[in-house]
Amino acid sequence: MKAEVNVNANMLTWALARAGYELQTFNNKSPNLRKWLDGEKKPTVKQLEDFSKKVYLPFGFLFLQEGIFTPLFAKG
Repeated sequence: MKAEVNVNANMLTWALARAGYELQTFNNKSPNLRKWLDGEKKPTVKQLEDFSKKVYLPFGFLFLQEGIFTPLFAKG
């Protein structure tokens, strides 16, 4: 049995934007993303873990109510 999770679609789009991706180009890396955003499907834990790695975000951040400012790369 696959464990599907509820995730806020706004957090998915925030994570994409934070990583510098656009939905159309990223959809090739994660084909179910559009269905997750539209509420047609829920991601499994494994799918969400994979997504978080692709957008360089700690897995737990996807369960926040709203995105927080965290620089992706340190300046220096």
